[in-house]
Formats: sequence, structure tokens, C-alpha cells
Amino acid sequence: MLGASAQSLVLLLCKDFARPVILSLVLGLPIAWYLMGEFLSQYQFHTELRVWSFLITGACVFILAAITVTYQSTKAALTNPAKTLRTD
Repeated sequence: MLGASAQSLVLLLCKDFARPVILSLVLGLPIAWYLMGEFLSQYQFHTELRVWSFLITGACVFILAAITVTYQSTKAALTNPAKTLRTD
């Protein structure tokens, strides 16, 4: 058998998609923290922002991206290229 295995392709694509997701979280979470703090400070009674709520949100985003990339890349890696070329 020639080429990479399906598992190595999935791992490679997950690594490639993890970097932008982590970068967006690192940039987006402090901005969201600041903007939400400014928004909530306009009200007399407001809730306090907790770090764990932002961390849980970031973890959910990361897990959702990983599940999506894993599913799509597994589906593409296991597809028979002959069938794909026949339909094109």
C-alpha cells in the first residue's frame, strides 16, 4: 500500500487546524473579557465575570473543531479515489 495511513492523515489535519483555533482563542478571550466587562459595568446590578466560564467556552470550541476536523478528514481519507474520479 502506498501513501500515508488514514490515521496519520487525520492527525496531520487536526494539528493544522488546532493552531488557528488556539490562536483565535488566545486573541479573542481577552477581548471578549474586556468588552463584556465594559458592557456589564453600565448596569447597576450585574454579574461578575469568571475565568472558568471563558475557559469552558474555549474548551468547547476547541473540542467542537477537533470533532469536525476528525470526522471530515476521516471521511475523506477512507473514500475510494476511483469512485470520486469516476463521478467527475
